[in-house]
Amino acid sequence: MLSAAVRSMPPHTVEFRAVANILHAMAVLHIVDRQLLEYLEQRVVQVPLHLTSAQGTANVAWSVAVLHPIIDLNSNRRSISRNRSDGTLGERLDALLGRHGAAFESSSLSQVHQYLISYAYSRGSKVGSTVSSELIARHLADRCLHAFKAGSLLISASSGQQADVGAVVSALGIAAISEYVDPNTGYSYDFYIPEDGIALEFDGPFHFCRGTRLPLGSTILKHRQIQAQGHILVAVPYWEWAQLATLEEKKSMIQRRVAQAKAQTRQS
Repeated sequence: MLSAAVRSMPPHTVEFRAVANILHAMAVLHIVDRQLLEYLEQRVVQVPLHLTSAQGTANVAWSVAVLHPIIDLNSNRRSISRNRSDGTLGERLDALLGRHGAAFESSSLSQVHQYLISYAYSRGSKVGSTVSSELIARHLADRCLHAFKAGSLLISASSGQQADVGAVVSALGIAAISEYVDPNTGYSYDFYIPEDGIALEFDGPFHFCRGTRLPLGSTILKHRQIQAQGHILVAVPYWEWAQLATLEEKKSMIQRRVAQAKAQTRQS
């Protein structure tokens, strides 16, 4: 119903802030509505730059990172009122970042950083290199990485269950680094096993939509970007861990998950 109501409105009547907020809500809950997304993409591309904002730009950029496999950064959006192309979503985000980059606060810089990672991997670029157009100054990418790393350190508080996972990893004799911060992306991994390049993530309740087992957009994005970095991801959902009663059951689960992840990587 919301999708139809929004799409029934002429794009020029929908404010940039509203577009950014709807996109952000869809990304947080990982809601995939292709028709609504196409409508919102069109509005982002067509809205005059002077009617945009720094926070709205950060929300759009992060949302695009989450929904990037569905949203096409390189697709031209045709104006519904004129027979012309308004350019691509990627080009518009370049312009938005160039316009608002100096005004971004720490939280916005972290959002934009995740977009820049997605952009880099979509183009086959290396994270840390120039990943967008000339409008994206290198100092903006550096500021984004610094803010994201600082945020990762602040939120990397271990839960009781996560500590239990760490104790099991140690009991198995696995040399793992707890709360490892990847130097290239700034992501904090719950546990990192350097010998195998494995990122072991314990996904607690706050990684999922409330009352469900559906992962939030932030969880999906982190998992995707860990793997894009070339690391092997082993994710342990909290409800599966809670069902294990003994140390041997927990050790068996970790061993099995690690072996499965390594086998899948060799096959790919």
